[in-house]
Amino acid sequence: MSRNVIRNALDALIGSALPAATRLGFDGSPAKAERIGAGGTVSLLGVEGQELGVDLGTLTYHRLAEFSLTALATTLEASEAMVAAIGEAIANDRTLGGACEWLDAQGPDLDEQTMDGSEGHFETVFTVTAEYSSTNPLD
Repeated sequence: MSRNVIRNALDALIGSALPAATRLGFDGSPAKAERIGAGGTVSLLGVEGQELGVDLGTLTYHRLAEFSLTALATTLEASEAMVAAIGEAIANDRTLGGACEWLDAQGPDLDEQTMDGSEGHFETVFTVTAEYSSTNPLD
């Protein structure tokens, strides 16, 4: 398992949960949304990793990857629906099809923002965490 595999699986999970949403940053492209698509926009802002422990017997590194995400929508209802759909998808596939050992999300922070030239949008920031193990010391 690796962070890149988990990132790709998370992208697919969000794509299945929100097929009309624009997804940014999952392929390494810039994650800043220029505009909000009709189905909303989900941006991967960054990935933080930490080591949880090491098994020396078969040299396995146990890690936690934290994916910082932003869901953007034009209405509060749409923002809530996007986050609920992602949460439901996570609850239905806690291992991302085998890409990680456990997937979870931290509660979202909703903040109404105003963009230049627009009436405003709703931005929900949340973190998805994935626990995984790897024999690769640099993954």
